[in-house]
Amino acid sequence: MTKSKHSEAAMIAALRQVDAGRTAAEVGREVGVSAATIYAWKAKYGGMSVSEAQEAKQLRNENARLKQLVAGLSLDKDASYTWSKALGVNVPLGEGGLGARDPFNRQLDYGPLSFNRTNSWVTTFIWDLPFGQHLSLPILRGLASGWELNAINTVRSGSPLTVRSGRDPLLNGDNLGTADLVGNPSLAGGRSEGERILEWFNINAFSQPAIGTYGTTGVNTLTGPGTWNVDCGIYKSFKIKEDVNLQLRGEFYNMLNHTNLGDPNTTLSNGTFGRITSTGDPRVIEVGAHLSF
Repeated sequence: MTKSKHSEAAMIAALRQVDAGRTAAEVGREVGVSAATIYAWKAKYGGMSVSEAQEAKQLRNENARLKQLVAGLSLDKDASYTWSKALGVNVPLGEGGLGARDPFNRQLDYGPLSFNRTNSWVTTFIWDLPFGQHLSLPILRGLASGWELNAINTVRSGSPLTVRSGRDPLLNGDNLGTADLVGNPSLAGGRSEGERILEWFNINAFSQPAIGTYGTTGVNTLTGPGTWNVDCGIYKSFKIKEDVNLQLRGEFYNMLNHTNLGDPNTTLSNGTFGRITSTGDPRVIEVGAHLSF
């Protein structure tokens, strides 16, 4: 048992304030302890009135219920944070792929790969809800208890973006030529969401390359908007017979209905160049039942 940092004189002085009519919570806040600790001191030095004893008992019961409430909470061991940078030659080598822009200089297409995400944080949890087990009626107890709640929280950096010319400067029909970089593509921070939607990057930093050139902008040099998503599910299984089970389930995709912006248009010749014109899926709720036998 750890020794209290408060002296005996300080404890008695606090108790005198309680005896004078102040509440244990008020005195506790002043001396830096909980109301339950004040009651513990009072039990040790001066005894309690009936009403004070009842209030102390209520505090203990509330603390016990809180501990019971979080007892079933467990974080999945696969929760992780990843910082990474995937680099390589961005060349479509599959069937029908157009290959490198310059077959004699594959490094021209070297840069962040399309699946690169600099930061990725994924957290999952499963919670066996501790409700309903205290109910005396078996029917109510069976309906209220045994529910399971789980969730997946995903926070991730945006995807790499390549600014294409859109006018086939190489005159070979593959339309893989990039724009020329003539300025700083980054814009000042602190802009509103509306301003970022209208112009995600500095569109004046790019120009059309000369005919027969590959463009001076590298591949995947920009980054699109990041994403934040929370998916949740709640489940309850009922045993109808020995070999018959019914599961009720509710699933909430993008539960917080958070707006995840889509990637901006990165084709220089397009009228919406630099503008974001799409968003991710809104909240989707699915409710169902699954009968197994």
